[in-house]
Amino acid sequence: MLNLLKTFRCGARRRGSALLIVLGFLSFMVISGVSFAIYMRTERQASSNYRHAVNGRHLLNAGLARAMEEIDSELRLRDNDERKFPDWPGRVRVSAATEDEDNDRDARVLSIESLSFLPPFLINDVRRYAVRQGSDSVYEGAKWRSLEGSVFGRYAYVCVNVSDMLDVNQCRAQLRDVSTNRVSLGHLFETDALRTEFDNDAEDDGHYFSLQDFYATRYERKKNEVSSPFHMYIKNGNFQPFENSDLLNQVFIADSIAKPEPVKKDACNIWLNPPIAPTLLNIRKPDPGQLSGAVENTFWDALRKAKPGAMPNEQVVAALLKDYIDEDNVPSMLNVPCLERVPMVSQIVLDNDIFCPKITTATKQVGNPARDVTVYSVQLFGMPTAETTISAPLYVELVWPFKHTELRPDTASFDIELDAYLKLHRTHSDMKTTSFPDAGSCIKLKHTRTSIQKFWRTAFTSENDCFYKMDLEVEAPRADVVYDIVDSDGAFSADFAEGQDFSVSFIIFARIRNNAGDYVDCAPQGPPIFPEASTFADTPKLYFQTDKRTAKAVGMSMQPIPYLWTGLDVADPRFNHNAANWVPNSETKETFVGVNPSTKKLLQPPLEGRDADLFMFVSDMGALHSPGELGFIVRPDNFRDPSSGPSRDFRDAGLEPIEKDFMFRTLRTYDHGDGYKRDDIYNYFYAMRADGTLPGARVNPLSDMPEVLEAALWDTPLDYWIASTNNGLSAAQRKNLTFTRHARYFSTTTSTDSNWKSFRDAWADGLDKVMKESKNPNTVWSKTLSDYYGDAQWLAWYSEDVARKNIFGINVPNALHEIDRKMLYSFSLDSFSDRQQLFLYFIRAEATVPSFGGGTEVGLQSLAGGRAVALVWRDPYPRGFVKDNDDDNGNDAMDKDEDWYPDGGYKDPWRQYPGHGSTSRYQGYHDTRVLFFKQLGQ
Repeated sequence: MLNLLKTFRCGARRRGSALLIVLGFLSFMVISGVSFAIYMRTERQASSNYRHAVNGRHLLNAGLARAMEEIDSELRLRDNDERKFPDWPGRVRVSAATEDEDNDRDARVLSIESLSFLPPFLINDVRRYAVRQGSDSVYEGAKWRSLEGSVFGRYAYVCVNVSDMLDVNQCRAQLRDVSTNRVSLGHLFETDALRTEFDNDAEDDGHYFSLQDFYATRYERKKNEVSSPFHMYIKNGNFQPFENSDLLNQVFIADSIAKPEPVKKDACNIWLNPPIAPTLLNIRKPDPGQLSGAVENTFWDALRKAKPGAMPNEQVVAALLKDYIDEDNVPSMLNVPCLERVPMVSQIVLDNDIFCPKITTATKQVGNPARDVTVYSVQLFGMPTAETTISAPLYVELVWPFKHTELRPDTASFDIELDAYLKLHRTHSDMKTTSFPDAGSCIKLKHTRTSIQKFWRTAFTSENDCFYKMDLEVEAPRADVVYDIVDSDGAFSADFAEGQDFSVSFIIFARIRNNAGDYVDCAPQGPPIFPEASTFADTPKLYFQTDKRTAKAVGMSMQPIPYLWTGLDVADPRFNHNAANWVPNSETKETFVGVNPSTKKLLQPPLEGRDADLFMFVSDMGALHSPGELGFIVRPDNFRDPSSGPSRDFRDAGLEPIEKDFMFRTLRTYDHGDGYKRDDIYNYFYAMRADGTLPGARVNPLSDMPEVLEAALWDTPLDYWIASTNNGLSAAQRKNLTFTRHARYFSTTTSTDSNWKSFRDAWADGLDKVMKESKNPNTVWSKTLSDYYGDAQWLAWYSEDVARKNIFGINVPNALHEIDRKMLYSFSLDSFSDRQQLFLYFIRAEATVPSFGGGTEVGLQSLAGGRAVALVWRDPYPRGFVKDNDDDNGNDAMDKDEDWYPDGGYKDPWRQYPGHGSTSRYQGYHDTRVLFFKQLGQ
């Protein structure tokens, strides 16, 4: 090996290696440099694209902000009569202005993708007004507008007014309730199958981000023009023209914000300030002292302002409110006209043939030696039923003036007990309700407590169905009720004398008890609660008195002694606690069941503002859902204390109830005839969540589309208990418990039924008049729908029609009782709100760059730009607005101390109007929120 190494010189083998290394390194650098250049070129393009995308997004945001500012500024104009619902041609407003240098630059804002965000019936209108047509003026159609300041760019927009569209995320087609779904889409579908399908699909989908999502999901389920008109339009190019009735049924949008209409500054929010504290509501039988001062202060103050005139003490008002709201069926006080869902004593009738006193004879042996004499006696009542007992029938009529009870849980049962007495007046005098202070001088009759058949568990179709006659019986030992007068020898007993007039009175208390032992109705009743010991002494009595009879030794009449009146009834059963509210009648056991004579008399026109029938309603849901529920509560007034009289003589056939002026009167939510205007309920009471919004969607009353307006009326639940979400009713039950579908009312499942159509059209005609009036520039803010809705000149909810079929000047097929009208009125009114403006903005924006060597913009288009769509909510009322002192009379200089203008003011986000000092109400800040924003493809 060493020899081999010596043979060759080492240096020869290593010559040129450095060059190779250098060349290799250079080659690596060349290859890396080329790769890096290619990579950087690629990344530069991506970076540039990203920069353009960011710039485009910012330009779109800037364009949207400018578009919102322009629309906002226009709606503030003093001479704009459409500040709450702009009357734009085709509902479209575009980026154009007269005499502006931008008007010669037409802009194509819409794309095919844009159409999928529009309600289908608006597509042709929007396409028409978005682009200037050949016959249009130069300023019509969308124009490019320059972005001012340091931003080089331009924007154009098309704004569509969708303020009245119905939110598919919150509205349902089958059921309406008070909590989540105030608005119905049911009238937009012809069959229940389609309604069910819509609701099921919406539940499966969860939430639609936009109408694009809504129609895309529907297209996947059913590929036809009804399910997704946009896809069919794109596919076939045969989109139907403007007057397509099918498309008019698709009045949808996919988001909204609902707020209550403005009220007075000191109005009460019934959800945040409930009238009665929950702890008191849960007490079944509160001590009367617990009711004193129990009405929440804000609620109490608002009620005193909403209802003019006299008011009872707060204890009575607390009882009225508690009994309407609480979930038990036990009245808080028995001596005021509280209303709980219990049977009430309405009428008491005697059978004069059996019950009346009779003169009887009996043979006795007297003297020594014994001899027979005839003894003449008075038997105070009845017929002998046994050797030592006398009894007689007695008829008590009960009333249950509540509809739809058969739907509620059947938990309570009731029985009736009579506390009955006879009084022999050995020396006749005309008795009165206060003539019986002492039970000790009376003969107490025995009555066995009797259970009441549940006659209320069937559906009532007329007022007469509410009444139920109970055949009862009272008895007494014969020895207690037979009194000797005179014998055939002319000898009078100790308490009678020749020529002495005598008579008999029958006194009765009728009481209803529930299965828990609570007294729920007492006729009559003196103290607030039922006291066993002192009731008789403290309470004026219901009584019957006979004609007088003269005691004679010879020739005394043997005829029965008839009662001068055989019946007593009370016109309004809520007032049966006061004996002075009862009146005599001549009813018999064969004829007396049904509406009482005094009720018929009281409810004959003219009604003087009374509810026109006897049906009543109690919520029992534990909370107020609507200010309109106050319309079911007895009108608070200075009710009489039943213990203090006045004394009444039932001989007077013309007697009228002492509290006649209070009967069948409730808080008036709408006009009850001439001179009986509605109370100011809707200015002083409202319902709103803590965040200032309402659950669910609402209908914009300013809409000009019947398809939209009917959403506030269709399928109104029959009452507020049925409308509650926790009543235990199944969906199948609730579906038919609406005025539209229930057999008692219109009984229809389609919107083309003639009965329903006549009612709906008459309602819509009145609503249309209201909307035209409310658009008057002098009332555009100071008046809301509630100011007109209950006014009889616009919508006549009240009628003195005895058949109860007349409403809005038309006749409907079946009776709409007062509680039905109140439900239709309040639930539909609560389903409206003019507090929503929704604008769908289509934006196109792009950057412009300076020319080479110049600093002025010449309109060269950049890659930075794009299209977007946004749904924007705007409050049409200035922030802080209340209805106080706002006559809108042209004096628009408003100081910050005005009631509606908040202290410190609010600054406008666009022009930074000062929020202090004297400023214009039209410059006030309007809350605005972008509900969704989506950038579209180019």
